[in-house]
Amino acid sequence: MPSRIDSPPNCQPSAFRPDLPLRPSLCFSFISRCRQTPKTKRRKFPLPLLTHLTEAGAKQHQGNSECKKDNFNQSTSEDMSFLKHVWGDVERQFCVSISHSGLTFPGLITVHQSQRLIRSIVTSMAVVFSYTACRQLSQMFVAIIFFHGSEYILALGIHGKSNVTLKSLLISKNYLVAMIFSLLEYLIEYILFPGMKEHWWVSNWGLGMLIIGEIIRKMAIITAGRSFTHLIRVRHSEHHQLITNGIYRVVSHPGYCGFFIWSVGTQIMLCNPISTIAFALVVWRFFAQRIPYEEYFLRQFFGLQYEEYARQVPAGCLL
Repeated sequence: MPSRIDSPPNCQPSAFRPDLPLRPSLCFSFISRCRQTPKTKRRKFPLPLLTHLTEAGAKQHQGNSECKKDNFNQSTSEDMSFLKHVWGDVERQFCVSISHSGLTFPGLITVHQSQRLIRSIVTSMAVVFSYTACRQLSQMFVAIIFFHGSEYILALGIHGKSNVTLKSLLISKNYLVAMIFSLLEYLIEYILFPGMKEHWWVSNWGLGMLIIGEIIRKMAIITAGRSFTHLIRVRHSEHHQLITNGIYRVVSHPGYCGFFIWSVGTQIMLCNPISTIAFALVVWRFFAQRIPYEEYFLRQFFGLQYEEYARQVPAGCLL
């Protein structure tokens, strides 16, 4: 007597005929037709199909999460790529200026070493800091490099390489301590109170002050020419003249005034309240002591000519 097979619970019994012998090909064909039955004709999903749908749903959910994560990483990478492009331009301009000027600084890093250093700094900043912090810190570093580098290059161009030392970079121990303190304040406030650094109107105001101070100081150096020195002259020379034209018609000490605006602007740009007040007080006190000392020798060199000039032209924002 031919063998008989019971109908599967998820398929219709009418599809089987008990009077026919069982053939494997028909059995597999029947099972496949049952799985392809429309949803409206099935009472419930077979267990393998339900497991397959569950796994597919989990993979789809995981795919959506990864897609959102990729979109976030893409937006973050776009912000960081903007910073890298900016730093790349700064790096190229710095290297071109050094190579064309033909300067060699004994004891300092080479151009290739500076390139590697800048790349490592950019990579580290892009990983650790947000876009706001990267922008503010990059502006700070660019301002410092440009200020001190331009001071040295102008001194070389005006006085010659034989008369200029590394002191023309204007980097002292007290200056380094002040800058390190300002960076520590920025990092501490960035970690504890990150919202303080998001006041863009304050940061842009400081950036404007920084640019204005830089322009005033460089105009003073270029206008004075060989009469401008980073060290106070205690002996009169034939090249030393009393400059009363250009920006010296408005301010008698524009170089000091420009540095004061520049230094305070750097801290306003970083949104550092403590360093802003500290820089303003320390720099003002330093120039309040330096200006009378310098004017003592100017009166000896130029006599009544400087007395009349000092009465007509103010010293600027310092006194």
